[in-house]
Amino acid sequence: MRILFVNDYGFDAGGAELLLASERAGLEARGHTTELFSLDSEELYGSAEGWVHPYRDPKGRLGTLARQLWHPRASRALRGAIDRSKPDIVHYHSLTRLGAGVLAQAQRVPAVLTLHDYGVVYPLLKRRFPDGRFCRVGKFPCCPTHAGVFRYAYEAWRTRGHRRRMDQLRCVLVPSEFVGAVASACAISRLVHCQNGTPSNEPARGPHRRRAEILYAGRYEREKGVFALISAFEQVADRLPDPQLVFAGEGGAGDALEARARDSRHSHRVKVLGRLSQEQLAAEYAACRVVAVPSLWPEPFGLVGVEAMFAGTPVVGSGRGGMSEWLEDGRTGLVADPDDPAAFGAALARVLTDDALHARLSEGSRTGAARFDIAHHVDALERIYRAATAEPSP
Repeated sequence: MRILFVNDYGFDAGGAELLLASERAGLEARGHTTELFSLDSEELYGSAEGWVHPYRDPKGRLGTLARQLWHPRASRALRGAIDRSKPDIVHYHSLTRLGAGVLAQAQRVPAVLTLHDYGVVYPLLKRRFPDGRFCRVGKFPCCPTHAGVFRYAYEAWRTRGHRRRMDQLRCVLVPSEFVGAVASACAISRLVHCQNGTPSNEPARGPHRRRAEILYAGRYEREKGVFALISAFEQVADRLPDPQLVFAGEGGAGDALEARARDSRHSHRVKVLGRLSQEQLAAEYAACRVVAVPSLWPEPFGLVGVEAMFAGTPVVGSGRGGMSEWLEDGRTGLVADPDDPAAFGAALARVLTDDALHARLSEGSRTGAARFDIAHHVDALERIYRAATAEPSP
């Protein structure tokens, strides 16, 4: 089968791109042919190597905002890519930068889309989930009060464009039952649960002793709970002399995070490493004592936790959103409230100091991770593709 993937970025920009790369590798290993159309395709802006910054469109902020509503050049280029490669199916991923217009190609060839986050439904969430944790947790268009009237109106307009064209898709893949429930409440139809997966590339186990280290891996953003984690760590460090807190990643709140780390009363025990390669990150997972996932918002899935589980590393997390599909309290890790620094800190301290608990959670993590192996995800993709290409156009 020939599969054409469409995604904003063709390089390692985040979790969506890592999953996409694993999907392509898994499918190609089974004899399928894959191709990627992205913002850094040569027919659009040239290679990303020439960009000022790999996460910034090369045409300026106002132009970027306009193209998120309508990007005719991307639509034409994708049409040409389809004519050239003649795929059996198109699989869309993140389309914030490419714009909703590229979804129009779903009229020409069977297409599916993976809903990685809440981007195309955010302006609807305050009304549909008045008691949910979507509002005021980050720089999101949650409502006119917190996002601002103009930005909220812009996002609502962009959302309508995506949702209207999504009706042409054969199905919409959701990474967790939680995201499926949110999408359904926002009137997105043809939903299929397709649980995320990751390669089981656990480093070889050696007779090493894990460091007294709490690792955070991911985006540096407020909704990810990075500032709440420092507050919780201070509770730990007040009582325990050895543990360190390590941040690995990058994001819009990076400067503020470094400032907060410097201002911490235990600043000499807080390290902000920046972005690590996948190999370096795998080594960190294997060497640290516990991974913290203190997300304040409902995570669509939280793949970082599963990556830690493959290394046998327990997770202390908020358990919000799709995290509940892999974070089992007392088996693969501990669930604690990051809004309560004392409670989250106490959970971290338990895993750091209780060897019997750590051993039990470590074994439970390795066992629980098996069902998230990328091979199972690729199995599901093949079934979805076969069904999508067999059914008539919507």
